[in-house]
Amino acid sequence: FFYWKGAWITPFSLEGALKLKEISYIHAEAYAAGELKHGTIALIYDNVPVIAIATQDHVFAKTISNIREVKAGAAYVILLAKKQSVVEDGVADIELRIPDLEDRFTVFPIAVALQLIAYYASIGKHLDVDQPATWPNLLRWSDSSRLIFFRNGFLT
Repeated sequence: FFYWKGAWITPFSLEGALKLKEISYIHAEAYAAGELKHGTIALIYDNVPVIAIATQDHVFAKTISNIREVKAGAAYVILLAKKQSVVEDGVADIELRIPDLEDRFTVFPIAVALQLIAYYASIGKHLDVDQPATWPNLLRWSDSSRLIFFRNGFLT
């Protein structure tokens, strides 16, 4: 899985990729759409899933152009876009639409959509989303009986 996005959406794309890894055990990476030509395109081949987030008005056309390139490389594209965005047929295999909001507020429905993608990917693999196998590695009890979360080796 590859997540493509613009600058405002970077933390949410990274979190979406991380969530997919955590509960469905599917390798996922998040890249900015503008980084396509810096080697990432070489990783795209037949039916590699690409989740493209095209919700920022000021870079929408560039993002769609990059999605076309990925699609030409035979990727399976899932596009997240605003409800009123005009996207021509064939750009994406699946289109998920979020409400028309100002760019800075699109992060909220995007976060929900990415969480649901990870959830249903896990369900599709018949995994227990409430008890992922990685939980013992993510949770520790401290001496003072407080729950401490570890993520990527860092206390959060």
